[in-house]
Amino acid sequence: MYEKIRDYARAHGMLDKGDVVIAGISGGADSVCLLCVLLELKKEYDLEIRAVHVNHGIRGEAAAADEAYVEELCQSWEVPLETVHVDVRRMAREEGLTQEEAGRAARRRAFEEAAGRWRADRIALAHHKNDNAETVLLNLARGTGLRGMGGIRPCSGKYIRPLLEVSREEIEEFLAEKNISYCMDATNYEDTYTRNRIRNHIIPYMEEQVNPRFVDHVCGTAEQMAQLWEYVERQTGEAAARLTTLRTGADGRGREVVIDGPGFAGTDRALRPYLLKRALGQVSGREKDLETVHFKDLEELFDRQVGRRLSLPYGMKAFRCYEGVRVVSADWQAPGEDQREGVSGKIKMRILDPADIEGPIEEAIPKTPYTKWFDYDIIKNSVIIRTRRPGDYLVIDRDGARQKLNRYFINEKIPSQERDSILLAADGSRILWVIGYRGGLGYEVTGQTRKILENTMAETIRELVSEEEVEKRVCELGKQISEDYAGKHVHLICVLKGGVFFMCELAKRITVPVSMDFMSVSSYGDGTASSGVVKIAKDLDEPLEGKDVLIVEDIIDSGRTLSYLIQILEKRGPRSMKLCTLLDKPERRVKPVTVDYVGFNIPDEFVVGYGLDYAQKYRNLPYIGVVEGVE
Repeated sequence: MYEKIRDYARAHGMLDKGDVVIAGISGGADSVCLLCVLLELKKEYDLEIRAVHVNHGIRGEAAAADEAYVEELCQSWEVPLETVHVDVRRMAREEGLTQEEAGRAARRRAFEEAAGRWRADRIALAHHKNDNAETVLLNLARGTGLRGMGGIRPCSGKYIRPLLEVSREEIEEFLAEKNISYCMDATNYEDTYTRNRIRNHIIPYMEEQVNPRFVDHVCGTAEQMAQLWEYVERQTGEAAARLTTLRTGADGRGREVVIDGPGFAGTDRALRPYLLKRALGQVSGREKDLETVHFKDLEELFDRQVGRRLSLPYGMKAFRCYEGVRVVSADWQAPGEDQREGVSGKIKMRILDPADIEGPIEEAIPKTPYTKWFDYDIIKNSVIIRTRRPGDYLVIDRDGARQKLNRYFINEKIPSQERDSILLAADGSRILWVIGYRGGLGYEVTGQTRKILENTMAETIRELVSEEEVEKRVCELGKQISEDYAGKHVHLICVLKGGVFFMCELAKRITVPVSMDFMSVSSYGDGTASSGVVKIAKDLDEPLEGKDVLIVEDIIDSGRTLSYLIQILEKRGPRSMKLCTLLDKPERRVKPVTVDYVGFNIPDEFVVGYGLDYAQKYRNLPYIGVVEGVE
């Protein structure tokens, strides 16, 4: 087997004469075999071998025994050893990782820090053929695409994997022939992790029932996929060089990439997702959590009208523009942009030069109710952003006819309690724009306009809990509920309207049988604070007797609504009844309510999104936001 490993390392150029090599060693058969092989290769390549052992602080006495074995082994083989202790459980909590992810990150960190101290040329890892097959199957199940189907690569930067061509069985036979002992990690045979289930069940089944050479064939296919991926990467790089323009914002704030529309349309459809992924990665600085659905939505944006926009992960925004599609980061600040804050910073103003606008000026004028263009030279005074004053008026026709602002509000049936909060762009008493509604006539941009004043209504919703955080927490709740209700049928009761978004997403992540019913109970009306008056607008369609009931709410603050609802439902004879809420405001509690499952505890702010509304608006936001400026 040694010759096989030597030839594999040589074929992939893993080692050079005089290399300093760090070997990651856990004490298991794979890493012990790796260290043994490296010591043999040392003779041929004049290597300097050092070892690093990471104690994850999870397995207690077993981990301590592994550490002691590794120390004894390295001492007997005269290999310098560095042992690193990491509290992986704590690391996972602090960095928002699974224990498996945290362990992997901890090992990589330890290896690279050691490589820096020892000026190592290579970091050798003990992945073998079975590990590669497991990785390919895991990536296939996760939908990682072509890159993931390439499996584990023999070399990646400083990292080398000399054992990748041999199987676990070959490794164990090699150690047995040399009478070399090793540690056994009992957790490898537990089904705690997905990888373990693939290792312990799926691969043995495929080998026994389908093809004894299953692992060999998977790894062979992975090698072909890896070669194909390298080709796609080259083609993507060439396409990106032709079709994308990347720039950094003012004072280094954010990034922007523009993707050429005609060029993108002429790109092979198979290559488009990879081109888009690269572009998004350039803007955000990372590619994790960028999924097929994002590339599909972004590709569809090319076929939409100019001005359409799309929200993407990491706070990125994409806009359909005349050139094609423009993607900006969350912190993007355009170079040379003249910003002046209006009331509460809600309005952005800037001066545009018509010469910088491609195509006919009339076609470029924004059609959205949240952005307006005005002929800057027509403005008599200075434009200010304010609320209404006595004497305000709009010019409503080409002859200069005026309409009092108050009359406009009445005609548009805008509630009187909202009129004092509506922002206006005003030139003296003349209203250029009732922001978010309509503009007055007389300031229109034409082909003769020399300067354009652009007013844009900025976002009025402050993100409190991101879309990614919500999705992650819903998955966690679904897993917890599935475990708690194992072997049972859970009957979900959704409290309308706000709870329907949360319940639908939650139900998809519950693995036990579920049924659903809906109830409409309200104590809010159109305000922002609980009224204390509870009304049942819609009752349940099904009886609750003998059922395991889980009430699903969007938010609990005062507890009045839920306290009343629980009293009613308890009288209907459910076998059990628990409460799950996406958001909880415990400091607002007036009535005691026991909440069994909580998504997030939040401060006492009025929130919207993910089903929650303000005056029936903002339910469709995919995140939880705070409405700024409401009482």
